[in-house]
Amino acid sequence: MKGGNLSSLHVPYKGNSPALQAALSGEVDWLLDTFGTSFSHYKRASCATSRSAPRSAHPGARGFPTVAECGLPDVLVSTVNPVGLPAATPPDIVKVIADATRQIMSDAKLQAELRGMSIEPVDDADAAKSAAYFTGEMERWEPIITASGAR
Repeated sequence: MKGGNLSSLHVPYKGNSPALQAALSGEVDWLLDTFGTSFSHYKRASCATSRSAPRSAHPGARGFPTVAECGLPDVLVSTVNPVGLPAATPPDIVKVIADATRQIMSDAKLQAELRGMSIEPVDDADAAKSAAYFTGEMERWEPIITASGAR
């Protein structure tokens, strides 16, 4: 929790379900979780407090503060579900798959279904944007991972 200058004990759970149950029951003080699985508990008042950690508030969570809005501007966590291909994939094949993915992701019905699950769809991704995103993430997380001693 270096980004927030916080001290905390990591408690390993075998999956999200037992970790979420531990947070809801008070067994642990807090949980860093995906928005989609925790937000419904917040809406039902099962969680006493909750925050999101993207750069900006989730469109489906108006009034739900981000961690940055709560005073921790360096804490940023998001979930990404990329379409990955082998590095040696020919550029024409990458283009066909990217074009098809953008077409699928621009479907209004699919976008509504994803937003209903607290997933914000991206319909303008391409290989260059994805590479820039992942390069930035590796640069951002490398010092934290190194300092943790993880290998």
